[in-house]
Amino acid sequence: MRFAAFIFFMLFSFACYSQSSFTGYNDPSFKENMLSVQNKYRAEVGVPDLVWSDSLAKESMKWAEHLADINTMKHSETSAGENIASGVNVDYATLVDISWGKEKSDFVYGAFPDCSKSNIWQHVGHYTQMIWKNTTEVGCAVAKKKDKAFLVCRYYPAGNFMGEKPY
Repeated sequence: MRFAAFIFFMLFSFACYSQSSFTGYNDPSFKENMLSVQNKYRAEVGVPDLVWSDSLAKESMKWAEHLADINTMKHSETSAGENIASGVNVDYATLVDISWGKEKSDFVYGAFPDCSKSNIWQHVGHYTQMIWKNTTEVGCAVAKKKDKAFLVCRYYPAGNFMGEKPY
């Protein structure tokens, strides 16, 4: 009986673990794509490119894994800036465009939080974090649960400060 229970436990554990897969952040093409897509938006407003931070990417990986484990989107309590997104069967650069870049259409230049056509800063907060003039570093990671990807990018220094303009 104990042996059967042990086998059941091992199979159950394997099945649960195999539902989540973690995608590393050290892939050079992933880094290049994440920098390229975000620096495209920064170039449009004339701010310097972001550079990759391995330490921010490692932090992002931990949070992405957590989001995949709980299968829920929520921000962490990091002091770094943070953008999160999720999607099914989409490449990660496209996910940045459709999740954060699309917020550009609601953006109006002004001091944060008065920088949204809708007067709701949350409609542009991911976009403004990407283009924030004082932000110099980014690190991103992805974790997957089944076919759903959880993308996390952390930024240093953080942006979106009340009363400051993004650039």
